[in-house]
Parts: sequence; C-alpha cells; structure tokens
Amino acid sequence: MTDRPRHDADDPGLDEAALGASYDRLQGVIDEFREDDADITGTLDSLRNRVMDIVQRESVLGPTTELSTPSGHRFEMLTATIRKIIRDAADQEPGLVARRVRVDVDDSGDDADGSPGPSALSVQVSVTIQHDISVPAVDAMLRSRIAQAVGELVGSHLTSLDIQVEDIHDV
Repeated sequence: MTDRPRHDADDPGLDEAALGASYDRLQGVIDEFREDDADITGTLDSLRNRVMDIVQRESVLGPTTELSTPSGHRFEMLTATIRKIIRDAADQEPGLVARRVRVDVDDSGDDADGSPGPSALSVQVSVTIQHDISVPAVDAMLRSRIAQAVGELVGSHLTSLDIQVEDIHDV
C-alpha cells in the first residue's frame, strides 16, 4: 500500500482523520477493482490497470479548487498551487513574507439564470512585515500584485483580499 497523503495545514476543512478515511475508501475501491474480473485479459486489463494507477496517483496530490473560465467551462487546480501563486506574489514585495493563505471560491459571480460565470476568489493572506515598513505604504502594491498574479496564472479575479499582519521581523 502507498503512503497516505498528508493533511494540508492551510485547509481548515480537512483533518487527518477525514483525509485518512477518504483515502482508505478510495484505496479499497482501487484494490477491489483490481481484484475483480480476473478473467479479462489483454488490452482491457492493461487499460483498466492504467486508469486505476492514474486515479490512485491523482488522489495523492491533495485537495483541489473547482474554477470556471469566462465561458463557464469548469476545471480544477490544486489548492496548494493557488496558495503558492499568492505567496510568491506577496513575497515579491520587499520587506514582506507571506505565511498562511486561505482560498475560497466566491460563487456569487454566477449569472442570474444560475449558469456559472468566471470564477472569483476570496483570499485571506497572513504576512510578516519588516520592522521599518509601513503597512499602508505597501498595501496597494501588495493587493495589486496578488490580484494580477491570480488573474494571469489562475484565470480568476478577486472578490475580496484580506491581509493580516501576523508578525514583525528584523532585516
């Protein structure tokens, strides 16, 4: 059996027990499926094993965030990837270090008829700031950098961006 995925500490919706139980159920289905239909040989057996291997590898990657394009096509992106994009944007600002990032999809952007519009994200970022940096002085630039990175790399826009200064650090 492969190693269980680790809990992402930035995702408060998951805990180790729930993640472990979900992984065990998926692993059980994969194992059962591999054991069933032993009489199928050749191409079908090879194809099924390949699909199950892909499913197993994908389950280990971690939680994803479901997004949609401006034309309403749905896609998923690893939540950790979105967090990394936001952290990198925040870290570009001299004197700031991004710490925790929380990302939620804001579905209020759906059209009046209920059809999905482009994805919008609500983001919370905690940062540490250098002792000689003024928060108001970097606020606009930080917001702009994060919004631009989310737009260019994720394909979404922000409905809200909450910035929390978690700590002050020396140079």
